[in-house]
Amino acid sequence: MSYSFTIIVSLLLLATISQIDCLQCYKCSCSIIPGETTCTNDNELQCVIEYVEDSYCFISRLLNHIKFDHSPNSDLMFLESLHYIQDEEEIIFVESNSTWQVSTIVEFKYGCDWNLCNTPRILSFLPKSLTYDIDSSLLTNTLIAKPNELFTTCLKCTTCANSTNEVTCPILTCNGTCFINGYVDDPVLNSALCLFPFESVCREEKLDTSVRITGVYYIDDDIFDIYDIDIWCKKTNCNNPTNAQIIQQNISYSIQINDQIYFRPDLGSTTPSTPNNDQLACYKCHCEHEIGDNNCKVLQCTIEYKNGSFCEIVRDFQSFPNMEFISLGHVQRQYVPYRHYIHAVEEIILYRNLSWHPPSVSMITYVCDWQLCNDGRIVEKLTTSFQFNAEPSSIAEYLQSSEPLSSCRQCTLCTNSSLDFDQCESVLCSPNGRCFISQFIDNPEYNDCEYAFQSECEDVASESSIIITATYSIDDDILNIDELDIYCSKNDCNKPETVYDLIDLLQENIQLDSLFFIRPVVNTTLSPIITEPMSSPVTSTSSSATTSETTTGSSISIMTTSNFATIYLFLISSLFIIFH
Repeated sequence: MSYSFTIIVSLLLLATISQIDCLQCYKCSCSIIPGETTCTNDNELQCVIEYVEDSYCFISRLLNHIKFDHSPNSDLMFLESLHYIQDEEEIIFVESNSTWQVSTIVEFKYGCDWNLCNTPRILSFLPKSLTYDIDSSLLTNTLIAKPNELFTTCLKCTTCANSTNEVTCPILTCNGTCFINGYVDDPVLNSALCLFPFESVCREEKLDTSVRITGVYYIDDDIFDIYDIDIWCKKTNCNNPTNAQIIQQNISYSIQINDQIYFRPDLGSTTPSTPNNDQLACYKCHCEHEIGDNNCKVLQCTIEYKNGSFCEIVRDFQSFPNMEFISLGHVQRQYVPYRHYIHAVEEIILYRNLSWHPPSVSMITYVCDWQLCNDGRIVEKLTTSFQFNAEPSSIAEYLQSSEPLSSCRQCTLCTNSSLDFDQCESVLCSPNGRCFISQFIDNPEYNDCEYAFQSECEDVASESSIIITATYSIDDDILNIDELDIYCSKNDCNKPETVYDLIDLLQENIQLDSLFFIRPVVNTTLSPIITEPMSSPVTSTSSSATTSETTTGSSISIMTTSNFATIYLFLISSLFIIFH
């Protein structure tokens, strides 16, 4: 009896609990200028994040708008992989000058199958098209009637064939346009006995002669397939399946793909957790390489969930000579000044001939506060986020002199009065040395004093330079200089007053890619929105009113259970049967 009871309870639980696999995708749209590949105005991208079951994410680019959304996993019936680029293009014959136009894009689509992979930030990385090409003379000979050649009939049939030579279609008089749809790579129709399914008809409208091609490039496998080919023509029986097959076999394509499109996280090594109100998902990986070597071009990341943290990208050029260290992961919230910002250390050098060395970043950090916002594909955009510059002759007045160096200021002060600047005494310094001052302008370690700095003489001589540590709050559009380090070779050039004079001369140039300003318009740490629930709403009815209640879980894996009363009655009935 106990075994029977256990079996009944187990079956009951299996029958009343179902597991839902959900994926997070961005959902929004924006308008574009025909022929362009990015949004006309990024402010249109009011994106939300949706948790959707049994789906994958995509970006679709049509003639005048771009759409970010999700599609059902059932598309795998038509696709070999859910990480792909699909391009539908049309080649039109212009009768006025008897030439074929360059192919035009009807729809371009990027699909991917991990959380938030359709981020608007990758728009600039996506190729414009797959760029199909067909020999124009082949198209002309196949689809264009010769001068004085009458157009009278089209083929009319829908069939599957292992070879187009086996096909015999009825002929129908046509005064409009012949049309054939060749389902070249449709798994629903294709089989061992149906390698070329097609439909040939006469359309009543007089349409332009054209060829429309839909092809798919599978990113992970570097494979290209023709998925569909449609042909409209006005030549007798030109919608012959043999013509369509010949054209299909002579289509070539070319594509230039940014390396970042090959990025995908290693989901097999992802932290086994699901996001909830307290956890944030961030990409996690690191890579180090010699400057000039691109072996960190495409990062190999996993996804990690943590509590009380934000996501972070760090590019470190200063810790190891001639090396860069890249790190993606989490940073604890208590250690950051803002929720969405860039922090950088940048050096500009003034040579004796008054020329600047191009500003160089020695360390730059990006921090953000929503799911998977530290996307590895934006790493390369960070180093040009913001730069400082100044007129060399104006800076030289403070940093350099034709006279040999003999003295520098020396002191360490933390004060709230500029009158204390005089406490920095002048000390002897070797002509082969340099003066140095470090000014902590907006450093939390010196919150108790308005002015904090350290001045000294250093024995090592070098070119004059300014090292700027700054933080840019992206959401607030505020740039703060946190620290200024100055190396100079003019007597007593490292006075505190010099720092503030130089700050007034510095010019910041914020060149942050506009897509860094895009963030979801909702709090993505809230419980997920399940847009396609597997179970029906639970409905309870009373004598006075009918109330419907739908319950949504709070994690990617959602468990749905039936009404407790139903379970209870079923359990009682089962026990009754067992004991009787």
